[in-house]
Amino acid sequence: MTRYVDANGNAIEVGNVIPGGLGNTGPATGSAEAIARAPLNLSQVSGEASFVTRVSMSNLARNDGKLGEALALDLMQSSTGLSFRSIQNNSGHGVDLLGIDDANMVIWAPEVKSSINGAFPDPSTLNLLQQTQDWIREAAGGKITNQTISAQDQAYAFRVQQLLAAGYQLKPNCLRNQSEAL
Repeated sequence: MTRYVDANGNAIEVGNVIPGGLGNTGPATGSAEAIARAPLNLSQVSGEASFVTRVSMSNLARNDGKLGEALALDLMQSSTGLSFRSIQNNSGHGVDLLGIDDANMVIWAPEVKSSINGAFPDPSTLNLLQQTQDWIREAAGGKITNQTISAQDQAYAFRVQQLLAAGYQLKPNCLRNQSEAL
């Protein structure tokens, strides 16, 4: 099941995970094929939102954050049709995912939180907008928390800065990955 929670706490189901793979979400009505082919329109999300995705996996011990980020990357790309990538230093600090939505002039920045027991931080306490802006600024300078990042990540962060200066909006949100045993 994939749904988002708007800024008022209202849960809105937007799709279903199709058996056999993560992602391929779309409108919750229609045939499985229609659901698999319809992209999730992120422009429906106003302000900060929490995407809730329950993912079953056989090895919960791998739920170390990196697995959650990989699952979230797959989900966001397959459900929206946009390209997402991370900008992080070797310690894993930085932007979990960034996606450029040219059609809506938005830079989407999901912060991925993973949990086995369902304990997630309150997104309103994360200050995601400021945190994401700081990481993009640092990354465009070639470092995040004083650790050098790749030249590709630096170039991407610089491109994001240029788009923001050209009028794109930065929209961070919290993507929660709830893991369950098979």
